[in-house]
Amino acid sequence: KATGYKRSLIKYLDWLARRRIKEKNERREQSEELVMSSKERKLWVDLKLINLAKPKQAVKNDAI
Repeated sequence: KATGYKRSLIKYLDWLARRRIKEKNERREQSEELVMSSKERKLWVDLKLINLAKPKQAVKNDAI
């Protein structure tokens, strides 16, 4: 009976360790996604500003 308990305890600890590693990897992936999305957001804002600047220049050129 003691060996069965020990075996199930080892199985449980092994499962727990694997789950912790899995969660850590998922957290790392999420933080990388957040970094990427903030970079993408900055690029999007830059593009938006460029696009907002373009029509004004076009209007000025048409006026001249």
